[in-house]
Amino acid sequence: MDFLFGILSTVVYVLGVTCAAFLGAFAAFVVILFVVSAVDGFVKGRPQGHRRG
Repeated sequence: MDFLFGILSTVVYVLGVTCAAFLGAFAAFVVILFVVSAVDGFVKGRPQGHRRG
């Protein structure tokens, strides 16, 4: 029973770490996308000449 509990806890731990890593990577991706989008908008808004009409 103790052996089974050890395996179960290990599986839960690995799943939790994998989930946390995935969520962290997703959050970082969203933040990078947001920053790139903001910088892109800032750069496009700066020049006086309007390219797209």
